Amino acid sequence: MKTIMIKIAALTLAMSLIFAGQSFSQTDKLTFPKGTDNPFAKYNKFLNTKFPSYELQGLDGQKRDLSIAAGKPVVINFWFTRCPPCVEEMPALNELKAKYGDKVDFVAVTFDDRQKVNSFLTKHPFTFDHYTDSKKLIDKLDIDTFPVSFFLDKSGTIKKILPGIPLFYGAAIDKLL
Repeated sequence: MKTIMIKIAALTLAMSLIFAGQSFSQTDKLTFPKGTDNPFAKYNKFLNTKFPSYELQGLDGQKRDLSIAAGKPVVINFWFTRCPPCVEEMPALNELKAKYGDKVDFVAVTFDDRQKVNSFLTKHPFTFDHYTDSKKLIDKLDIDTFPVSFFLDKSGTIKKILPGIPLFYGAAIDKLL
């Protein structure tokens, strides 16, 4: 867990420095300093593929198939309760959900258990639809850097994958509508 927290802190600092000078018009081509690797490049293999159908547990304990309904874009945010950058981005994510309302489905997926998430949400409002105990899906998608969000079009195809910098999310969502 300590290794994950160190990775998250380093990534957050790096992303802040990397993206600080980028404008909204550059969101299609996020750049990284010469000689550094894009930690999100490994997700490119998922671009333009259907998001996998997967049965996950909701906050009410009920199992649901996370098959994305056609007809509406979807933002899927992968996070966990002890991730400082995940917590920091929540107010901005809540604002995005309020802005787009019913035009977009907003989903939060975590490996944390239902009790931990329910307790966490009493102190930290996060208005997405939550799915917990999702380690198998997270592992299937090879997610080890948090937070990260997948942007799906109306047919459930993954069109964009972005790190936890909600500043760029509005432009990505607008392209899906």
